[in-house]
Amino acid sequence: MGYKNMVDKTFADRLNDACNKAGIPVRGRAKYIQDRLSDKLSITAIRKWLVGEAMPETKRIGELAVIANTSVEALFADEVNGSLGATVQEVTTNYGTSPRRFEVPILSWVQAGAFCNSESQVLPQDCETILCPNRSASRSTFALRVVGDSMTAPYGKSYPEGTIIYVDPEKEALPRNRVVARTELGFTFKELAMNEFGERYLKALNPHHQPIFGEGIEICGVVIGSYSPEPA
Repeated sequence: MGYKNMVDKTFADRLNDACNKAGIPVRGRAKYIQDRLSDKLSITAIRKWLVGEAMPETKRIGELAVIANTSVEALFADEVNGSLGATVQEVTTNYGTSPRRFEVPILSWVQAGAFCNSESQVLPQDCETILCPNRSASRSTFALRVVGDSMTAPYGKSYPEGTIIYVDPEKEALPRNRVVARTELGFTFKELAMNEFGERYLKALNPHHQPIFGEGIEICGVVIGSYSPEPA
């Protein structure tokens, strides 16, 4: 067995061991992992990781450590000081050595309204959940699916309809932050802006939508990340 194949197999063994300890069943394990990756990958590709036929890309190893409730270093163990040391260093720099398994609820806009109006939280088991990619997110963080085209930009960062946004109610809202806010017309997703008079208002990224002014604007949370699924 070549060195690469040996490393692939060793990684697979450690990944499966971590999954076993985390209580992730063997049956359906690849699908379980697929559902929690920040962007989708085929079941076939994930199964190759689990049987030692391939290694995941560097950017996915930190996510796998979080999903399996382990650390990047634990997945590599003896290889940390070997030829894979640079890979481990790169991943641990981005993800850290301590895992943080953290899923957040995907709320409807109606649920988000109730969430913002109450100190109680919608428990993750009451709705669909998704892995949060932002390690600094508070435990109050929730996710929403973007509706409409007001935040679809002609260039630069854009949030087309269907994009999942991660919203942290505990993060301080500053100008140029993208936020979820309550207005007199209801809840909306916009960019927080400030004019020359120091007045706050909400701005759409789509230039065809008008800004929202008014003293009744209440910030419910700051957007700390987003995920755009591929079209079905």
